[in-house]
Formats: sequence, C-alpha cells, structure tokens
Amino acid sequence: MKLFRGLVFVGLSAETNTAVAIFEPQLNKLRVRIQISSFTFPNHLMQEHLMAQVTPKDPLTLATFKSTRLIDLPTTEVVGVKDLSFILQHHLGPISAGPGQAFGLDMAKIRLAFEFGLTDRLQLGMGRTNGGGKPVDGSLKFRLLRQQADGGIPLSVTVQTAGYYQTAPEGSQPYAMTADFALPIPPGYNGKFYAPVLGAGVDLDTGGHIFQLFVTNSPWLNDDRLLTETAGTLGDAGTVLRLGFQVNRTFGFGG
Repeated sequence: MKLFRGLVFVGLSAETNTAVAIFEPQLNKLRVRIQISSFTFPNHLMQEHLMAQVTPKDPLTLATFKSTRLIDLPTTEVVGVKDLSFILQHHLGPISAGPGQAFGLDMAKIRLAFEFGLTDRLQLGMGRTNGGGKPVDGSLKFRLLRQQADGGIPLSVTVQTAGYYQTAPEGSQPYAMTADFALPIPPGYNGKFYAPVLGAGVDLDTGGHIFQLFVTNSPWLNDDRLLTETAGTLGDAGTVLRLGFQVNRTFGFGG
C-alpha cells in the first residue's frame, strides 16, 4: 500500500465504514473514494506515529519519542507487545585523536542489541559490545505511567534496570559481572554521582528505520557502563567528543 508521497508500507491494513464510487463517462473511468477510519501497522511504534497524526484527540500521548533509545540512553517508550526491536549502535573514537587515527574511525566500537515486548508495558533487552571487555548486557524496562493528552496524567514515567557481564578480561581487569539502577536524566544520576554524559544529534525517520547521527563525550554503549563509568567532568567534554550513529528497526510478531 502506498501513502504519503509514494512511501511503501508493507503489511499495512486499513478499516473503512464509507466508500463512494463515481463513474466518469468522459474518461470511461470509475473512481472510488474511501474514508479510512483506522490503520494497522506491522509494529507498535509505526502505528503510534501515524495515529498521532490522524487521531490527535486520543487520550494517550502517542510517540513522544520515535524509538526506545535516543542517542545512547533509553527513552520513555517501550517496545509493543510481541514486537522485536533491533538496534545497531556505533561509536568512533575521540575526534581529538587526529588524522593518525582517522579522527576516531580506527577506534570504533559497535553494539548489537535486541529488545522484545513481553507486554505493552514491559520489555526485555540484551546486547553485546565488541570492546571494553566485550560485555554482554541485559535490561528490563517497565512503563509505570503514560502521559495523557487531556492532562489527566501530566507525564510519562518508565523505569529500567540493567547489568552486564564481561566475556573477556580488559587489561588487568578480571572477568566481571555488575548491575546498577540508573535514572537517565542527563547528566545521569547513578546513585553515586552525576555522570557527565553529553550528546546532541539528529533523529531521522525513514519510514521503516529510525536513524540517529550524533556527537557524544562517552565511549560506552550500554546503559550500565555509560552512567557508571563515564569519567572526567563536563569541562573535559571538548577533548573527548566523538561521532556516533544508531539504527533502530522494529519487527512485529503479534499476528
């Protein structure tokens, strides 16, 4: 089905209560006008993006963020029930490394992750990073409150807990397993101190993927280490800024 300037949506279905047929004898054509009452997309977040436009009076605030992650931190969104989100995160090294390291390109880190919606409020996540001890991380994310457009609930509240296990020793560090609870309000408070995490970028919706291009001061890709091991102060950010990008793709398995 084609909508919105020729974009093709696979698996899109629509419901209608009204259809009008008009025959034009001069052109020998039959035109059919259909008033569509609702759309159904193959995954939860794409559904919310459209319904936020066609049903603005929905009591719930829809699609505050376009994906479950913004730069490196989780948003208040959760993956829809039985939806699977694939996430590719990529950080270069610091730009200040100079031309000898291709301004950070030779120091790249990559994280591959999956998030699955167990219910419409609870999601399970798992990922792996290729550097920093090659950690395998896991997380649980739960939506406590969801903002309502009519002001009944003025904000959305989502909590997440995360931990990781190092699968390879890092320098003199042994194998390690850790878990922490964090409140991702940059700079993030991790229960011990305020981690000086900074980031800025652009968020692009391509119709099937959410693509983010950004700069950040943290080398870490998983939530736990991002908020507990980002070193230095906010004044150091200019010397450790690095480029990064992230790709999010959600697949629907709800049937």
